Amino acid sequence: MQKKVGSTMINQEIQDKASKKIADTLELLEMAGYDKKHIDVIRKAMWSLFDFSILINKVGSNDITNITK
Repeated sequence: MQKKVGSTMINQEIQDKASKKIADTLELLEMAGYDKKHIDVIRKAMWSLFDFSILINKVGSNDITNITK
């Protein structure tokens, strides 16, 4: 994939990879016998964690204390 100027394409690539990993994990849980209700709760928790990690990265990259003089 080509990267566009800016972070739009990079963010989409990260989300695509996360989506694939989450789907693979949920498929394994389904094969292990977890019921749909539990898998749905786990899916929501995984996406919540992903969203939280994106927020941490955005806040951290905008933190002026990380800039060296």
